[in-house]
Amino acid sequence: AFQWTSGAAATAAINELDGIIGDIFQDQLSGSMSKTVFCSNKWMKELVKVVRSSAGAQFEAGMGKDIKAGLRVSSYMGPVGQLDFVQHPYLNGAHEDYALAVDFGNAEMRALSQSDVQLRKDVVKNGQDGVTDEWLYEGGPEIRNEQTHAILKLV
Repeated sequence: AFQWTSGAAATAAINELDGIIGDIFQDQLSGSMSKTVFCSNKWMKELVKVVRSSAGAQFEAGMGKDIKAGLRVSSYMGPVGQLDFVQHPYLNGAHEDYALAVDFGNAEMRALSQSDVQLRKDVVKNGQDGVTDEWLYEGGPEIRNEQTHAILKLV
C-alpha cells in the first residue's frame, strides 16, 4: 500500500503521497506526528519534481539571505503528519526505489540486559597527546510499535 508512482502528474502524485502519509500516521495513539524518512537521491529528485510542479507548494524566502538558486525539499507536511527526508548512501543502487520511514518516538538504542558496560581508559596508544576514554557495550536498536514505521517504494 505504500507505493508512490513515479512520473505521475503533479496533482495525482501529491494526492497519492497524501494518501500514503494518511496510512503511515494511522496509529496516532502510540506514534508521533513526525517521522524521519531515509531515502535515495532518486526519491529526493522525484519529491522536488512533484513539489515544484504543484500549485499548492509554499516556499520560504527572506531578504538578506545568501543568494542561491534551486529547490531542496527536506520536509513535507501532509494532511495528518510531517515527513522529514534524509538522503542515505545505503539506499542507492539496488535499493534506490525504497525509503524507510522511522518514528524515533518508538525507537532507541539499548544495551543488552546481560551486557557489561565498560569504561576503557586512555585507549590512544599511538603517541598522541591527551587522554581518550571509550565506553564499550553490546546493544542494538529497540523498535517498538512496528505499525508506526513504514517501508515506502517508488514505482
